[in-house]
Amino acid sequence: MKKIILLSVFLFSNLLLIAQNADSIIVLSAEKAFLNIGKHVYLLEDKESKLTIEDIQKPEYQKLFKKSEKSVPNFNTTASKIWVKFTLQNQTGEKIY
Repeated sequence: MKKIILLSVFLFSNLLLIAQNADSIIVLSAEKAFLNIGKHVYLLEDKESKLTIEDIQKPEYQKLFKKSEKSVPNFNTTASKIWVKFTLQNQTGEKIY
């Protein structure tokens, strides 16, 4: 019984994450020449400027990313590194790099 409850909690939490991220997918289409992606990105401020790409790929850092609430995120003048994470869906039929 405990296994079923644990499995249910795990599946439910993953469904919540998927639903939460569904509205954050940036869709590239041929009709849109300009996209404002500010509210669709996740940000992580590295105040010590010590994190590497390998570091931020670890789960403990992935959970520190916060969804931007602004159309144009702004950290003003800072010495921090700002890491940006987003999901992109290409519907143009062209290769986008």
